[in-house]
Amino acid sequence: MAAEGRSVILLLGHCGCWEWAQEISVRYKAPKRGGEIYKHIPNRLVEELMNALRAHWDTTLIEMRQAVRTVLRWHKEGEPFLVGFISDQRAYTAAKRWTVFMNQITDFVSGGEELAAKIGAEVLYLDIEKPKRGYYRLTFKQVHPEQTDVDAPYTRQFYKMLEETIRRRPSLWLWSHNRWRNNHECPEEIKNRLMKSKI
Repeated sequence: MAAEGRSVILLLGHCGCWEWAQEISVRYKAPKRGGEIYKHIPNRLVEELMNALRAHWDTTLIEMRQAVRTVLRWHKEGEPFLVGFISDQRAYTAAKRWTVFMNQITDFVSGGEELAAKIGAEVLYLDIEKPKRGYYRLTFKQVHPEQTDVDAPYTRQFYKMLEETIRRRPSLWLWSHNRWRNNHECPEEIKNRLMKSKI
């Protein structure tokens, strides 16, 4: 896809080391440009340390609030790129949607999917396996939504794919990031509908 001139929006979760977008950018011939989106850390020293570690692979670091502007600018420049979105984060905005993930009502945003639609990028999922200590196997999978008559079909499909990855090897996922802290905000009628349909 990248070799054909298409950009890639890569959806990944907190599995193993979730800084994979950097590693990928130095091991693949195309796309030559890679970006990783990160969330600003209020502590200046910790932010500087994390950014120094992340910059080791010469990947462009994109602060979350600059993601849309940066991706659209890169697209306008015409060079294919890969940008990784850690897409199992809690929704930090009122514009959240709801799905069922790991049998829990889960809030999400679909920024990666929406940007991909704007620029005609391919949406891929990064499946993570750990065959043995110190070794990881990364598999790029095209995201093909099972349901196309719902909002954010690609992000919903991402959650199904991520759930398969987690169930295969639960210890790889970062359970401590308190994914379901916002569950109580889901309106009761949406909750009932979701638990019946499991979308």
